[in-house]
Amino acid sequence: NPKVASATSATMIMYTSFTALTSFYVFGLVIEDYALAGFVMGIAVTAVGQVGITELIKKLGRDSIIIFSVAAVVGVSAVLMGTHSFMAMSSADLSIGHICEADESR
Repeated sequence: NPKVASATSATMIMYTSFTALTSFYVFGLVIEDYALAGFVMGIAVTAVGQVGITELIKKLGRDSIIIFSVAAVVGVSAVLMGTHSFMAMSSADLSIGHICEADESR
């Protein structure tokens, strides 16, 4: 059932996001203004998306739209993360050096 699968994945994403936010907050890495703006924007965009997808499902009578939208988000995320990783690795010094060498930069 696409609705159950979508609800389950959304719940797990919420728990994962909350856990990440909590760890960032504990280590003092959260800028509160940005976090609040991101939260408000996330709620607003989620509401718009929920209403839009619900209306589209009612109009077309197909639950498969949920699966296609989840697949599109996962696909776009994979491409963007891969691109970001490639760019980060291509600009970084990836030499390992000697395993017993002292790190003088610390």
